[in-house]
Amino acid sequence: METLVDTTQYDSQILTLETAYGRNEEELRRKELAKERLYSLLEEDKFNRDEFYQRLAQNDNEILRLKSLLADTQAKIETLREAQANNEAFNEFVKGNQEWLSSIRQELNNLSPMDKKRLAESLVDGKISVWIGRLEDGEKGPEWAVGNLKFSFNRAIFDSLAAEGKLSNLTKNGHDPLPSPQAPFPTPG
Repeated sequence: METLVDTTQYDSQILTLETAYGRNEEELRRKELAKERLYSLLEEDKFNRDEFYQRLAQNDNEILRLKSLLADTQAKIETLREAQANNEAFNEFVKGNQEWLSSIRQELNNLSPMDKKRLAESLVDGKISVWIGRLEDGEKGPEWAVGNLKFSFNRAIFDSLAAEGKLSNLTKNGHDPLPSPQAPFPTPG
């Protein structure tokens, strides 16, 4: 199960984004210093109002772009950290609940093909690509091939299937063993 929900992939992605964030933050500081220096043009004898306004507008646009980029990068970092924490919690949960999960596995096996499709699509990060014949580089490949899939836990699909009565073991003994996204994974029973 740990290979399906790999948490180590996040470390390098977070590090790359944090490095980019640091570079953009430094560039923003340089642009803000440049803006301060632009105001010194007002004191020069050969002050050109049009040149000043043009350079100021250009600098302001760069500052806005960098601030937007920083906010976007920070949001991506937080999303990756949250996904990593969720996947780590999921792995721990799976390790501690093998027997109970075996009963759920049987229920999942008994789902209709449409419910199985809905479940699979909700657990895969990104698109599911299936192709036949040749690989992207033109070489002859297997008759059918599936792209590299990455999985992450999605509570909503399990809640939905339980509410529909298709996964009764999820609410066995009258309580909900699936945690809220902020709560740690509980033990069933």
